[in-house]
Amino acid sequence: MNSDLTGSDAQRLIGSWRLVALDTGGRSAQTSGGQAAEGLIIYAQDGWMSAQIISPGQRDDGTVDHHAYFGPYSVDETAATVTHHRLFNTHEGPADVPRRYDLSSEDMLVITPLNHEGVRLTFRRAGT
Repeated sequence: MNSDLTGSDAQRLIGSWRLVALDTGGRSAQTSGGQAAEGLIIYAQDGWMSAQIISPGQRDDGTVDHHAYFGPYSVDETAATVTHHRLFNTHEGPADVPRRYDLSSEDMLVITPLNHEGVRLTFRRAGT
């Protein structure tokens, strides 16, 4: 794991990011009532991260789907990827999950999971 988070992209990732859009392969993660998914991802300067996504009405029984995990993270600026090394996860899945990131705007972050084709999460820096 690369714990050197001093590079420009790694520095720009640090902070709290609030979910503004979740595209799940061509359909927006909203219920028929218009409730959008909510989420927050936090990248700390010490190399730890935490993520939570709540998608109202996504389950067949109408209950809220809550996905949360945390652990260290590493940044590969050459590949423009951030890998979440999940120590705990509310859903089954691999421990290490790479995501392509786009920081082309100062207060926007777009994350595309490499293992979920068509999924795209757009975040705005919290507080802006």
